[in-house]
Amino acid sequence: MRIPSKGGIKTLVAFGIKSCAAGVLIAVAVGLFSAFTLVSDDASALNGWSESTDYAVYFPRSNGDDLQAIKDGTDGISKTVAERIYPELDDRGGIYVEAADMDVVGDDPVLPYVQMSVNTNYLEKYPILDSSGKPIVVSNEETDWVIAVPESLKDREDLIRDYVQESRNGPSDSDVEYSEANGYEVSDAVRKQKVRIIWTQTGQDLFTFNTQIRPEEGNTLPDPIVTVMTRSNTIASDWENTITGEIDTPMKVRVDGDPEKVYQELLPLFEKYKLDDNFTALVYPADAINEQFSLSSEDARWLITASVVAGVLTVVLSIVAVVVAYERWRVHSAIRRLHGYSRLKSFGEVFAGLAMSWLLLIPAALVAATSFYVLGGHVVIPEYFHPLVLLDEWPTLLAVTGSVVLVEAVIAIAVVMVFDRRHPALRLKEI
Repeated sequence: MRIPSKGGIKTLVAFGIKSCAAGVLIAVAVGLFSAFTLVSDDASALNGWSESTDYAVYFPRSNGDDLQAIKDGTDGISKTVAERIYPELDDRGGIYVEAADMDVVGDDPVLPYVQMSVNTNYLEKYPILDSSGKPIVVSNEETDWVIAVPESLKDREDLIRDYVQESRNGPSDSDVEYSEANGYEVSDAVRKQKVRIIWTQTGQDLFTFNTQIRPEEGNTLPDPIVTVMTRSNTIASDWENTITGEIDTPMKVRVDGDPEKVYQELLPLFEKYKLDDNFTALVYPADAINEQFSLSSEDARWLITASVVAGVLTVVLSIVAVVVAYERWRVHSAIRRLHGYSRLKSFGEVFAGLAMSWLLLIPAALVAATSFYVLGGHVVIPEYFHPLVLLDEWPTLLAVTGSVVLVEAVIAIAVVMVFDRRHPALRLKEI
C-alpha cells in the first residue's frame, strides 16, 4: 500500500480546511438571503396592515416559567388555551381564521385541501356568499361539520364529502382519534357528526388575516374551501392553534382601538391559568410586524458581518491551499514545462485537487448549517440554518456555491501564475 507523502497530506488537509470554510460561507450566505427575504416580506406586510386597529394579537410568546416543560413537550399551554381561553375570546368577538396557501392541481385523489378554517365571528366581519349571492349564516349551535365549498366543485361532491368525513371522525388519522389520544373529551355528537356542505359563489377572494399568504393580492385566497367551526361542532383540540405567539396566529382578539385596555381586562383569566408569563403583550398586527421587521433587520446585519468574515477567511484559506499544492507539485511542473506544457496545464494536479474539493462544498454547507441550527440561540440565529431551509433555497444554494467555485478558480489561476513567474530559474535547479 502506498503511503501518502507529507506534502500530499498537507495538500489534502489544506484543501479540506478550505472547503470547510467555504461551506460555512455558503451556509451563512444562504441564511443572509433568507433574512433579506424576511425583511422584504415584513416591510411589504407593514405597508398593508398599518390601518388595522379593530383586532390585535398576542405577540410574542414567552417561555415564562415553562422553559423545561416546553422542551419536554409537557407544558400543556395549547390545550389550556383551547379549553379555557378560546371561549372567552370568541364571546368577545374575536376572529379565528387559520389559512394555508395550497395549490390543488388536476384530479388529485386527495382533493380537497381545506384551505381555511374560521369561526362564526369571521362570517359576520367578512361575509362569504352562497350560490344565490346571500351571506352564509352558521350559528354557534350548529352541530354538523360545516364546509363552504365553491359551486364550481359540485361535480366532486362525493369525493369532498368522503374526504372531509374521514378526516373528521374516521377510524384512523382523524380529528377524533387525535383528540382522544391527547386527552380531550369527545362528545357522542362529534363521533356521529356528519358533513354539511354549503355551496358558495365562485370568484370570491377571502381575507386570510395572514401576512404570508399572497401579500400582493391583499392577503386573500381565491375560492378556498372553508371549514366553519362553531362552539357546538368542535372538539377543544380544534382550537389548539388559537394563540401561537406569532404574527399570523389564528386568533385575532377584538380590541376596537384599545389593545391595552382589553389586555388588562383579560389578564385575570390568563393569571388564573398561569399563562400571563407566556403572553405578555396584546398588540396590533402592524406593531407585531414592525417588531419582527426590527428583529429581521438585526439578523440581517449579523449575517452580513458573518458573511464578510467567512468570505475573507475562505479567500485566505483558498490562497494557502493553492500555495501548498503548488509547492507540492512545482518540480513536476518544471519537468512538464521542459516538455512543452503550458503553465496552467503543467499544474494539473493543483487544479484537480481544487476541483475535488468543490465536491465537498454543499455537504460542508449542510454540515455547517446543521451545526449552527443545533447550537441554536447560543451563538447564532437558528431559524435561518435548518438544513431543510437550506435545501428549500436550492437556487440560492447553487448560485452561491457557483460563485464560490468561480472565485476559487480565479484565485488558483492567479496564485499559480504569480508564483511560477517569480523564480523560473530556481524551478529548473530543483529538477
